[in-house]
Parts: sequence; structure tokens; C-alpha cells
Amino acid sequence: DMEFIQSRVCMIYPEAMRGTPPPADGLVTFGGRFYNGLCERYMRKYYPEKLELVTRDAMAICAQKEIEAGRRTPHGGMFGDLSGVPKEELYKFRKFMKACAGENFDPTWQPYEWAPGAHHFMGGIVINEKCETGIHGLYAAGEVASGIHGANRLAGNALTETQVFGTIAGKWAAKRALSVSRTPIPPSQINLVRNLIVEIFKRDKGFDPLEVKEELTGIVGKYVGVIRNEDGLRKAIQTFDKTKENKIGNLCLVGERSFKTLAKLLEVVNLLMIGRFVTLAARMRTETRGAHRREDYPELDEGWSKNIVFQLENKQITVKTKPVMQTKGISNF
Repeated sequence: DMEFIQSRVCMIYPEAMRGTPPPADGLVTFGGRFYNGLCERYMRKYYPEKLELVTRDAMAICAQKEIEAGRRTPHGGMFGDLSGVPKEELYKFRKFMKACAGENFDPTWQPYEWAPGAHHFMGGIVINEKCETGIHGLYAAGEVASGIHGANRLAGNALTETQVFGTIAGKWAAKRALSVSRTPIPPSQINLVRNLIVEIFKRDKGFDPLEVKEELTGIVGKYVGVIRNEDGLRKAIQTFDKTKENKIGNLCLVGERSFKTLAKLLEVVNLLMIGRFVTLAARMRTETRGAHRREDYPELDEGWSKNIVFQLENKQITVKTKPVMQTKGISNF
């Protein structure tokens, strides 16, 4: 289910607050308003009656359309206006107001800037009723696991998921730990990882991981975001393949040479892999369902009531589909 990613309003200016959501999705229920770079209240075009009082998905889609049409703000997004929100409501969000004050920014009259941002991943690792994965002894719970929320998540269920499935995973992991002896890691596996790390530390030239990360996130935001189509998804896959061929094997530690910078480098390698999975799955699913929206396939297709699964088999990544499992209830584990 790697194609299902939930989006929401995320601030891009002030810079220090970049990536954080504004209070209550822009406090639209209390008078918050959205404007494009031309200072037009653009939601009138899309929802003349509801205006900003729409779902997070609709907010993100409308904003992305304005951005792609070139009606963006100086920092590349939309304006969020909180001047119409009663101050007693606005000041209930103390952490937000304190952060604004730290940036000499007054949201009672100054607009912030925002753009659609990834909020929740419905896809992830396949687990069973014990939270076991396909690797013996490895358990998964929370946002890293798939299949809990289907094609889209209901608000408030992410925290509930961590409590329920964290308990289940902990229970069965503890039982397993008491019933099995420690299995040593094969030296060949250790040497494989060690040699990779040594090779990275020896490189004295190559590509900056942070620059490659910006390239990857830019591609995903442009082609694999809230609005998708065949042409964009194909371009994203081609770019990922070129990056893998030309840059991933030549990433180089820049500045401080430490395990911290090594972790950031390896994160870029993983980002490419995950980004490619998301894009391939989004291209395969020729319909619109939940958080996955295809501009060229705008309708739901019941023939796609199935999961897309990536798996490593004989050192090769395979992709399969399987029918969605319909359940009437949850057994008592």
C-alpha cells in the first residue's frame, strides 16, 4: 500500500516553522482563510459554498492546483490568513504563538505561507495479527506497518494505532524472547555492512547527500504528491533510475565525518528506494481511491480492491497484488 500517503497543510514560512502544521489546519472553522500569490481567495473557485471548510485532502488538492498554475506565494505555496480568527481562539494555541513570537512574526495580521505536505503513511511493512513481519523476530507497529487504515486514515486513529498495536507487538516479542536462544549474526553479513561503511568513509569526492535528498524530495513533491498522472509518474521513475545509476553509489560525506553524517547518507539511499516503491505503486493503481488520486483515472475502480505488495525474493524485488481481506471484527489476541 505504498501509494497511499495522506497530506495536510504544512507551513513553509516563517522558515523556522517549516514543516509544521498551523493550528487546526489553518483555523478555518474560526475564520482562517487561504489566498494564492495573487491575493485571491482561490477556494471560491473550487468550493463556492464551503470555501475553506473542506477536508484536508481537498485543501491540499486545491492548493497544489494553484501552485502548478503559477499562482504561488514568494516561498512557493499559498497564504494562510488568521487575521479573522478571534484572538481568544488564536491564543489558545500557546506553543504556536510562542514560536511565532520567536520569529518576530505576528499571525494576528501577518499571513504565513503553506503548501501540501506529507502527513501520514498508510503503507508500510506487512504484519500479521501478532505484528510479526516476514523476518523472524522482527515486529512492527504504528505508522511503519501497513493495512491498518486502508486507503485513508481517519483523524485521531494514528495515536490509537500505536497504543493497540504497540501492546500487541510488545506482548508477542516478549514471549518470543523468552522462548528462543540468541542467534548469532553470520560473519559474512557483518562483513558486508562493515565493508560498505569503510568504503563510504574512504571516499574523498562524490555527491553531497543533502543535495541529492533535495533532488529526490523535489521530484516526489512535483510528480508523486497530491495530484498524480501517468506522465509525471513516468518522469519520476526515470529520474530515480538515473539518480541510482549516477549518484547513489558515489555519495560522499561532506564536512564532519561521523556516524551522524553516515546515517544521513544512508537515509538518502533508503529515500530513493522508498520513493521508487511509492511511484511504482502509484503508477500501477489506475484509479482514484482514498489518499491516492490519479488525474487521468479520477474514478474508483472496484477491480482495484487489492493491495500492491513489494517483496525481496532471491535477492530480487518483486511486485504482486493480493485481494483486500475483508474482516468483520478483530479476534482477541
